[in-house]
Amino acid sequence: MRGFVHDLRYSIRSVVKNPGFSLIVVFTLALAMGPNTLIFTLVDAVLINEGPYEEADRLIILNEEDEKEKRTQAVSYLNFEDWRKMSRSFSLMAAYRTNFFLMRAGDTVSRVPGEYVTVDFFRVLGVKPLLGRTFIPEDFQPGRSMAVVLRYSDWQKRFGGRSDIVGADVIVDRLPGKIIGVMPQNFHSLFAGRASRIWVPMVGKPEQNDRAAAFCEVIGRTKDGLRIEDAQKELKVVAAQLASAYPDPNKGKGIRARTIREVWFGSIGPAPRIISLLVLSVLLVACANVANLLLARGVVRKREIALRRALGAGRFRLTRQLLTESVILGLGGGCMGLLFAYWGLDLLDKGMDLESVGIDKLVVDYRTLKFTVGMGILCGIIFGLLPSLKTSKISLSNTLKEGGSITGAGRVKGRLAGALVVCELAVALIMLSVVGLFIDSSVRSIQISHAPGFRVADVVTGDFSISEQAYDTPEKRVQYYEAMLDRLKRVPGVEEAGLASTPPGGYSPDRAQVAVGLVDPSLSPEKRPGRWVDYRIVSPGYFKALGISLSKGRMFNDFDNDKAPRVALVSQRAAAGLWPGKDPVGDTLSINAVPHTVVGIVADVRTSLRHTNREEMEICVPYRQDPRAVMSVVAWSKRDPESLIPEIKAQVITVGQNDAAAFFRTMEGYLYGATRGHRFLIGLVGSFGLLASLIAVAGVYGIMSHFVSQKIPEIGVRMALGAARGQVLRHVIRQGSPLIIVGISIGFLVSIFLIRVLPRVMFGLVQAGPPLVVGLTIGLAVVALLACYLPARRASRVDPLVALRYE
Repeated sequence: MRGFVHDLRYSIRSVVKNPGFSLIVVFTLALAMGPNTLIFTLVDAVLINEGPYEEADRLIILNEEDEKEKRTQAVSYLNFEDWRKMSRSFSLMAAYRTNFFLMRAGDTVSRVPGEYVTVDFFRVLGVKPLLGRTFIPEDFQPGRSMAVVLRYSDWQKRFGGRSDIVGADVIVDRLPGKIIGVMPQNFHSLFAGRASRIWVPMVGKPEQNDRAAAFCEVIGRTKDGLRIEDAQKELKVVAAQLASAYPDPNKGKGIRARTIREVWFGSIGPAPRIISLLVLSVLLVACANVANLLLARGVVRKREIALRRALGAGRFRLTRQLLTESVILGLGGGCMGLLFAYWGLDLLDKGMDLESVGIDKLVVDYRTLKFTVGMGILCGIIFGLLPSLKTSKISLSNTLKEGGSITGAGRVKGRLAGALVVCELAVALIMLSVVGLFIDSSVRSIQISHAPGFRVADVVTGDFSISEQAYDTPEKRVQYYEAMLDRLKRVPGVEEAGLASTPPGGYSPDRAQVAVGLVDPSLSPEKRPGRWVDYRIVSPGYFKALGISLSKGRMFNDFDNDKAPRVALVSQRAAAGLWPGKDPVGDTLSINAVPHTVVGIVADVRTSLRHTNREEMEICVPYRQDPRAVMSVVAWSKRDPESLIPEIKAQVITVGQNDAAAFFRTMEGYLYGATRGHRFLIGLVGSFGLLASLIAVAGVYGIMSHFVSQKIPEIGVRMALGAARGQVLRHVIRQGSPLIIVGISIGFLVSIFLIRVLPRVMFGLVQAGPPLVVGLTIGLAVVALLACYLPARRASRVDPLVALRYE
């Protein structure tokens, strides 16, 4: 212990004694550790940290599973009840179903995400409310006022954090209710419901009595000491018993048990993993750079190390001492990186929709601190181990014979330093290529002016949610939307208005399975012929409001209602893809096994600006034949759309104001919000690639400067013997060029492979050609050569007499 304390004190003095070198190392590490801490904070909040759940390792998510295709499915309520009664592996089990609710509080009606849950839901999770209580059996009795549990952020934002919130009256989907509790700040629900803002009892739903209606998820808490494998074996028996008792809905279905972390990690795409690898690569490049700096400093300290060995210090003791210094520098980089990450949290809060994944606010907590400290220690060992071993392995007699000549002592082989430079350049080029692929795909997808195919300027769009209880039939929904459109068109300046299930260009549209001709509706979706295409429900005014032209046939009209034969419009790309070389007008098209007659072809539009690597074939059907409780409105005006929004609100909100919620913005604002994540991704990923490149180039410059400093006496001799400056310049550049060529060649080959593979496994990326990598390779090579040229230029200007004095 005394030896460790001595090493620690000596290391701190050594670090403080060389403030310039120490600050360079700490700052280099901080530039890499900051992004890693930032990404860890996000990943931890979304995927790793289970939250306030009690003994979260005992929580198991249960789903029905198709035994042939191994595909998980929702669970019917009756099956859930039988699982709960028949299983002996679980102490508690609960079901939940995500939904959107129209909630009225005071004079405000809003559409909020929430969940229907069974009575034991919060007991399974092991979470107690911050205020009030959670559900009890009496809350599930028919005819009682609806009990509502609030999320903490909703209590703060919507109700101003009122201390008397428990017992407050609200109306949820036209039903009177009372708020009975508020959950803790760090509580979020599970899986698809992580953004839920309210929880209400699952009671009185018609589908609860239908064993074939699979609509809920199931969460269970295993008994203490029971493994998930044991629970899975028992559930296999339960599934077999249900398949025997109720063969029609349960034949061929098993039960799959997964931990909540397994479900969360399985639900994310490759993008978070790729970004994590990018920031890890930045850290590896920084470690290689710092290792080179320590190698260079080791040359300067060789006489000090030799003297300590002469005084009796062994190689192990010297290596331990040098590693302690490296770890202190690593911890210093972690502390500064933590400060950078703290500043970056505000950018994440502004650039990402964190509430949609159940996060109220990202904070640096003790888990982040532990991660950063561990990263600092690990990095200190990684970048310090090889330099420490190399520095401590010196020839005592040869070093002391060199007297005070540090330069002479520094003429060591630079194979390790050269290998680190090669790795830095290879990783930097790979990162730049991946970053270039990300940025190219994102820029293409968010360019609103890049041929969207519809009018963007002078358009207002709004989302409408109407109560399914108040408007429980298609006729009532059509009547509501007709009255709303009529009022909207009366607003001065509005030229045309229409409805759509979702506006084009923004978030992902609905998808439908379509096939030319008739399809047997008794077939399951997996066995039906056809392909999946974008699907939109629209009104006749939609096309005129957005300036979408008709290519052939006719548009929808007022006679295309639920009593008329079902019709559809197809986009030009859909017509070419489904009827190659033929005219589809008048032909039959099955949409989800329902036959429709194609009455026209309309111009192509970008159905989603966020995706560029899929065929954007689109099918449109009239809203009178399929009116929904959630629709969007688009209104074209010759006035400024921003100034028009208050007038539109004043007119249309009076229609069904107690049973409808609406949110308006301009089409430009809608598209900007829909692509905000991609815009943020460009800046985030681009900054990582640029950072790695700068650190790599700095490493090349540093090793070349060190190499030149070692070569100064030799350069002096060459110039004294008549060598011209140009010869010296070329000689020095030739020493660094092989490192650049090897490093960039390795990076080039790996990058070519990645730009071809990544678009196949990551949705949203477009296929990029070799010119992207070639351009980045040339750019990085030029910058790296410049990093060699500057020290070489300085060396070529050395006075031979001054250079010879080093000896």
